[in-house]
Amino acid sequence: MIDTKLYVINGLKTLGYPVYNEHFLTTDSEIPCISYYQSNDIQKMTGESLQYSKHYYSIKVWAKNTNDVINMPISIDKTMRSLGFTRTAVNELWMGDICQVELRYEANALEIMED
Repeated sequence: MIDTKLYVINGLKTLGYPVYNEHFLTTDSEIPCISYYQSNDIQKMTGESLQYSKHYYSIKVWAKNTNDVINMPISIDKTMRSLGFTRTAVNELWMGDICQVELRYEANALEIMED
């Protein structure tokens, strides 16, 4: 199994916003911010010395103004593409004065299996 979380987190941190694991967001979390969680890690083709897997992530923008709601997802999308991910869905939700834009991604990973 290959862990891609640090790869994704470090990529998102280059954008200059706070990055949180989705499960650790609180009302005290700084906004605007980015949250993430890995929604799936599925083995695809498996051999004796290598295998392919598919990794799925949900990346969310949390913002209070239109500028961030528009620009942060664009920056995230460029970063995730540079990491080899493909966007599979986007959803926007407003709760009072806070907007949540969820971007979902998938990527293939090659795993070299060591003894």
